Parts: sequence; C-alpha cells; structure tokens
Amino acid sequence: MLVVAGSTNVGVTKAAAVPEANAAALTPGALPSACLDADPRAQAPAIVWAEPKFVMGNMFLGLASVISYIITSENEKADKVKEAVRRVAYCFPGYNVVIAQPHNGSTQHMTEAYFVTTIELSDTKYRVYVFKSGTFYQAGDLGYKNWGYEGYWTKSDDGRTVTFTTPPLPERRSGWSSGPQCEVTTRDRVDRNMYYSLYNGLNNDAQVGHVRALLNDVRTCFPDYNVMVMHDEQSHEWLSPPTSQVFASAFSMQDYDAKDSIEVGRPSGVASRGRYDVHVFKTGTFHNMGDGGWNNWAFYGNFTRSSDGMTVAFTDPATTDLTFDPMAGFADSDFDSDTPQHTSTANGPYPGCGYTGSVPGDREELVRSLTTEYQKCFPDTNILVVKSVDQFSFGYLSNLKHLANVNGMTVFALDVGVVKNNGDGGWINWGFNGNYERDGDSTVYFTHLDGPDPTGSVRVMVVGDSMSQGDEGDWTWRYRLSEWFREQGVDAEFVGPYKGTVPARAPGRKPPTLQGQLPEPETESTRFGGEYDKRAETFDDDEHFAMWGQQAAVAKSLIQYQVQQQKPDLILLGLGFNDLGWSVTNPKDTVDSMKMLVDKARDANPNIKLAIANVPQRTLLGGNEQLPDKTNDYNSRLAQAIPTWNTNQSPVKLVKWRENYDCEPTSCPAGYDGLHPNATGEYQIARAFTETLHNDFGYGTKPLDIPTTIPDRPKPIPDGITAGAGPQGVTVDWPKVFGAHGYTVRSRLVGTTTWNESRVQANRHETLSPKDLTWEYQVRTDNGDTEDQKSNWSLPPTRATANPTAPPGPTGIITQPTATGFTITWGVPSNPDAIERYEVLYWDQDTPNAILSSTGIKGFSARIDGLKPNHRYIIAVASWNNTGSGLPNNARPIRVGTTTPTAPTGLQINPLDANTVQLTWTKNDTAAGYRVWTRDLTNGSPLTPSEQTFTEPTHGIAYLTSGFWNYEYCVTSINGTLESARTTCVTPTRPAGS
Repeated sequence: MLVVAGSTNVGVTKAAAVPEANAAALTPGALPSACLDADPRAQAPAIVWAEPKFVMGNMFLGLASVISYIITSENEKADKVKEAVRRVAYCFPGYNVVIAQPHNGSTQHMTEAYFVTTIELSDTKYRVYVFKSGTFYQAGDLGYKNWGYEGYWTKSDDGRTVTFTTPPLPERRSGWSSGPQCEVTTRDRVDRNMYYSLYNGLNNDAQVGHVRALLNDVRTCFPDYNVMVMHDEQSHEWLSPPTSQVFASAFSMQDYDAKDSIEVGRPSGVASRGRYDVHVFKTGTFHNMGDGGWNNWAFYGNFTRSSDGMTVAFTDPATTDLTFDPMAGFADSDFDSDTPQHTSTANGPYPGCGYTGSVPGDREELVRSLTTEYQKCFPDTNILVVKSVDQFSFGYLSNLKHLANVNGMTVFALDVGVVKNNGDGGWINWGFNGNYERDGDSTVYFTHLDGPDPTGSVRVMVVGDSMSQGDEGDWTWRYRLSEWFREQGVDAEFVGPYKGTVPARAPGRKPPTLQGQLPEPETESTRFGGEYDKRAETFDDDEHFAMWGQQAAVAKSLIQYQVQQQKPDLILLGLGFNDLGWSVTNPKDTVDSMKMLVDKARDANPNIKLAIANVPQRTLLGGNEQLPDKTNDYNSRLAQAIPTWNTNQSPVKLVKWRENYDCEPTSCPAGYDGLHPNATGEYQIARAFTETLHNDFGYGTKPLDIPTTIPDRPKPIPDGITAGAGPQGVTVDWPKVFGAHGYTVRSRLVGTTTWNESRVQANRHETLSPKDLTWEYQVRTDNGDTEDQKSNWSLPPTRATANPTAPPGPTGIITQPTATGFTITWGVPSNPDAIERYEVLYWDQDTPNAILSSTGIKGFSARIDGLKPNHRYIIAVASWNNTGSGLPNNARPIRVGTTTPTAPTGLQINPLDANTVQLTWTKNDTAAGYRVWTRDLTNGSPLTPSEQTFTEPTHGIAYLTSGFWNYEYCVTSINGTLESARTTCVTPTRPAGS
C-alpha cells in the first residue's frame, strides 16, 4: 500500500491466516538463521527462506526466547552480556553481533542491518544489533557491563570505535560425510544447551518455542537436507525409510544432565517426557499416527503432505547456495538511536525539515504531524515515528536514518525494513507513512517507494565548474560516474551544451581588447572538446554543462534555457566554490543563488530531479584566510535548506562532496593543486554522487566502490626545447605534453650556479632580461604540488642570448582618481608607429585574490570606470607591437572616489647597520600609496623623492654612504597625482662612537 505524503491514515493489510500445522520452504538461499522459525505461511515449495516477510515475521519469537533464558539464568551483568552476545551470535551465523547500552553520542553505522531490538539484563537496557559490516562508536563507559561484541573486527586505541568487516561465507566441510559434526564450517554440532530449558510440559507456547529452536538449529547445521523432529511419545512410522540419512539422534529437552543419544525411538526405562527424535536425510515418507501441532512434531525441507496432513513425502531438496546474500544491494543504515542527524531548529521546529507551523501539544496530533511533514520533506523514503525505541524491533533494514527527535518522539527514515511494535500501539506510541504492508496490529513491512526504473533510461546533465569539466588528460569524475551507470545496468544518457575537458592552453598572450570594443569571442575549441586520459574507454556520451570558472550566481540565469534545450530528467549540480572562493557572494547569498537555480530549472521542467553537492575545502589561499569558515557556513546552510526545497514532484537531495573528498586547508591528497581532483579525487567525487543516486534516488544496487589501485597520471619529460629572442628578452618554447597540468621552467645566467624556477600553464616561458645577457633553461612536466607529480628535468640545458623585441611601457604616466575609477595619461614616444597599442593594467589591492584586469588603448589616455569605491588599485601601462608585450611601467596607485590624502604620521627610523635603515609609519586609510623623501645633510642636497611608490607603510633604504644619521627622512601620502604634505622630517640621533 502506498500512502502519499500528507495523508493522516495508516495503511492496514489484513494478516493472512496462519495454519496450525507445521510448514516448510524450499531452501535455495544462503545459510538460514538458527533463530528463525520455518515460515508458518509457506506452502512448500513456494518460497525462498530469505524473503523479508519470512525472515522478519518469524525472527522475534525465536530470538526473544533465547535471550529470555539468559536473563533468568545468569547472575552477574557482565557475564549476562557475554553470554547474550555468544547466544545471539549462535543464532545468526555469518553476521556480526553487538549488544550495548544506548548512550547519547553513540553511533551505529551498519551495512546489511539484519536485526535490531532492545532487551533488559538485570534491569538494565541493552540494544542488540545483527549486521554484516559497520562501524560502532560507544560514548558511555566501556567494559562488558556496557557493551560486548562478536565477529570480525578491529578496535581503535581508545577502545570506543570498533570497525566490523563482513564475516567469511560459510563453506561445506572438506571430507564430511555424516553427523554429528555439522555439514558447514559455521557450526560444530547441534547444541541443545542454547534452548533446552524452553521446554515446559505444562506450557504449550514454551513447548512450541523449544521444538522450533531445535528444528532451526538442526537445519542450520545441515542446510542441504530435509529435517524431521518428532516427539518420541507419539506413535509414528516411516512408510518409506529415509535415504542418505546423515544424522539421527534423540535430544532430551527437559533434563539438562541427560545425554544426547544416537538411539532414536523411545527406549525402555526413559522417564523424561521432553525427548525428541531428529532425522536428517534426503528422501523418505513419514507418517504421524499421534497428535499433530508444533509441540509434537516439526519438519523442514522439500515435501508434500497428505490431505489429512499426517503423512509427509520428502524428495531430494535443492542444494543450498551458500553465497546467496538476501540483503545484497541494501543501503547502509545509521541507527544512531540516541544521536539524530538533524538537531537545529533554525529553519523550523522540526529539525532537518522546512516545516514552519506550530508543534501540536497533543501527542497523537504530534505523531500525525511528524509523519506528514517529514514525508513531505523526505518524499522518497518511508517515515517512522516512535515514542520509545525500546519497545520496537527492527530488521531487514536498508537506508535507515535517525532523522530527528521532537518533543520526546523519535523520527526515522528508511527505504526497506520490517518494524515490530512489542508494546502498546496507537497514534500516541507510533505512526508511519510511505509504502508498506501491515500485518496485524504490531508488524509493518516497509518497501522502497517508487523510484526510477532501473531498466529505463535517464537523461543526466552535470552542471558544474572546473572540477566537473576537468583538464585535458583527466579521467574526470563524470567518466567514473558513467562507468558506474554501466556496471549497475542503468541506461544513463549524459546531456548538455558542451563536450569534453578544457583543452590545453595555447602559448602566449593575445593583445588586449581595445576599450569600447567587444572581446573576440572564445571558440568552443579553446574552452571545450579537450580529450580524456588516453587509457579511458570511449566516452562519446560526455555532454555536460560544466566550465572552468562557472559560478552559481551566473548559472542561475542560464539554467532554465539549458533545461528547456537539453531536457534532462536529473541534474547533478556541483557549483559554489567560485562564488565563495573569489568573494562573488557570501554563504547566504550563494545558497540563495542555488535556490533560484532550482526554481528556474523547475520552471523548465516541473518534474526535474536535482542532486546538489556541497562545496569541498581546499588548501589555504593567501589573502583569503576566511574561506574555510565561509565554506563550512555555506555547507551548513545548504544542508538545512535542501530539505525545504524537496518535493514529491521534484525531489532535491544533498550530495556530500565535502565529506567524501580528501581535501583540507592543511593538505589535499585528493587534489593535484590543492583543489582540483587527481585520479583518486575523481573517484571520491563520483562516489559522493553515487551515494545520493543510490540511497536517495534508487539507482543501482550500491554506490561506487573506489578501487585500491588507481593509475598514476603520465608525466613524460618535455623535449624539443628551443629558446631565442622574445618580447621582453628571451622566449622559450617546446612541444605540448599531452595531459600536462603545467610545466616548471628553471633558468639562470650562464656562469652562475643558482637556478630560478617559475611555473607556467602553457608550453612557453618568457624571460625579462636586458639585451645581450645569455641564459640557460631546463623544463619539466608539472602535474601538481608534490614532487611525485613532476617529471625529471629536460637535458641538456638550452641556451639563448636576450634581445627584447617589444618596446618598454611609456613614460610620463599620470593617474587621477575619479568617483568610479581613474583617469590616466602618458607621454608620446619618440617612435609612436612602432607601437600597435597600449595596455592599461589595474589590480584591486583590497579584494582577496582579485584578478588582474586590463584594456587596450589606441592613443595616450584612458578613463577606467566601474571600480569599487574606496578600494586601492595598482596601475601600470605596457606597450605592444607585433611580437608581443614589453615590460610594463608602473603608475601611481589610486584610491577610488577619494581626494587628496592626509599626511602620514608616526614615522620611525630603524637602523639596520651604519648604511641601512628600515622606515615605518602609521597606515593611512586615505592614501593609495606613499613616497619616501631623503636628503644628505653633509652636502646640502635638497629633499629628493623616491622613484618608486609604496603601497604599504614601510620601506628600506640602503647605501647611505654618509652614515644613516647624516640623512633626513620624510614621507608623503599619494592618491594618483594627488599628494599630501610631507610628514615632519626626521633625522636619527648619531650613534655614540660614530
């Protein structure tokens, strides 16, 4: 039954009638649990034992019976926990087991969570977990009184974190031919001590529990055979004797000291009434001539029954597949019963949900409200709300998450599972919503809500920036995602306006666009169509909407058109870094951009699905030390906002890129340059998206597995190095290395020993040098920040003599601040025809990581507008001819929208030696820069300003040949051509003895 979000009704399916007679099932699946009953609803050979209704509908009685025995028989709490762990582990071969006191802060992350329930030992509450693998953290006290576990595990140094791996599969015992030793290696032999005291001749239910436990124990020991259990006081006979009988024994369930006997049938002189014969065999026909019912006989296997039910004909059962996993493909579960995922009520009273209404005071109304509102916020999953987790048992769980706690109620989400209420019912104690079947008043079977058809096609559009487009030679996480789609049998078609990675950068700079003209449009060949790693299989279906530098602030205005044109069903969105990293928008405004992007995508396709990634950290950027905090702030806001954007019609889910991507402010193993993904990082990003695609959208059977071995990026040594005259002195060229993220060039003057290194992205390097100096060069491929990503140096070194071919920047440059920018003029050169254009360069000194801007000018003056008020700009002018750009000449800096600055204050002269001083003064917030004035008092020379200007309130002066105490020092503030009065000039005190 599917109950849509917003419904206040709980679906009810009438339970099937349960026959009183014994039952059976064909057993092609893996080893059954010793604590599961044979399905009383089965009609042999109709079902597989691992079908969820069978597994969960019959689990609770058997396990509870075993544990209840422990409670009454053990005296010490620690001993009880040990024994409880041992017996529960006996019940579930092939699984790990944890029994722990629940504590606030404890977490339980499980794969294939098979069973969870709560028990009491010596009036203390414990929770039982049965699962294949996972990680448990215990926040409370340690020791057996607080928790115990059995299985395959490793433990952290502090003993609080235990990591469990999947136990080995059961195997058939080598050389085995018959009992009493078990057929499989997970059992030694049938152990009646686990359940012998369940028998009570005066209590029919206790007798039934005993017989079921014995039957299950035997069939777990011998999974390839039929099993018959018969009370030896009942008359019976074999109409055709059992064939291939590998085990026959009598078990006394009433007398603890009685020994198991290989003699079946009731021998003379036996007084015990709790005695049962067990036969394990392949074929045979059995006739019960006494009473029926579970307390008298039980059987399991491949059989047919006579019309009166008292004659059972067994045929050879199918061989059990010991590798079968009934929960293969189930998503991980985070039970975390005392540690919810969402706690903040900043966006409403229901954590993790966008509900902004009032919280009902009546508990029944509260439960109805919680099931309704959380189903709206999490429409692709089932919702369960319980008052006390302790009164519930859970099993067969896929993607169970503890969402929140609200006024004493616990809210869970789950895709698949069975939940049994072991206490009182009614809305005041529990409620649920989603896709489920109810069996009676206490048991609910949840199944996955309708998701995408795994055999149908889905059109996928990746919307992102450089980390999604990739660089030439990358595999890209998009390629790894396409591999996962194919492996999972998902017919995914990638769509978008672009193809490929970004191609390798072309060497050299283009002349700047002239002011007032539109820049020459970039062709797609310069921004898209780059190749992937040569080892990648064909990735023809690689369309996308990702480009280097893309921002959410811009994409939000483009997405509607792209959705209309490309018609995606699903958007995978990875934007936000450029908005935060380059201070385009703050965290709140970046979330607002994402919301507008969602709205615009829905305007084009109201049914669009979106998986939106948060933003990864990166290594620290100089000048943007607040980026880690801004990233955390944005990610927190996004996680709170996404549930409020989510709807049934157009689901929106979070992708945990940051949590999966191994990149921090201190180091970034997943990135080659502190941010962009290397081959490992590409897998990690793809893994993050597949977690959401599988867990939240239902694609595939499991998220992507990251391989243990990942191929290194090739790093061949560049060859064919040439060097010759260049615009600024020397130009060095070499053939492009495919897939190189960049290159390192080292240079030195011939005859010197010290190399100077610089990094370039394209296969060209320019050296600024006076004419006639001879240089030598070596080049290497540079694929990242660490030495192992770089090639060896090219050999032998390549030499060239400098001969600048472009003129230097103009002289006589004058700058003047304006309300919105600045004006600039410069002198006419002696040979103006030699210059094709000038380039005015300006850089915002007060914006972290600002990008250098420039414009081309035909003439000798320009006006630049649209700059940030009160920001300081450094300015220079370069000359261009047909060979390129010459060395720029600096102009005076300006402060936009301000006038003549005030004079500096606080001038201090700090001698470093007799001929060197370091000047410092108080920073002046009205200045764009400073000039330093000096004069030699020994020769009466006038005060002379420095040729340079300085943007920081400090300057060092050397070569004061008359001794620093024989000079006078002053400072002025400048703002372009505007200049303040000089400070009071300072002459240092003459040092003693000088």
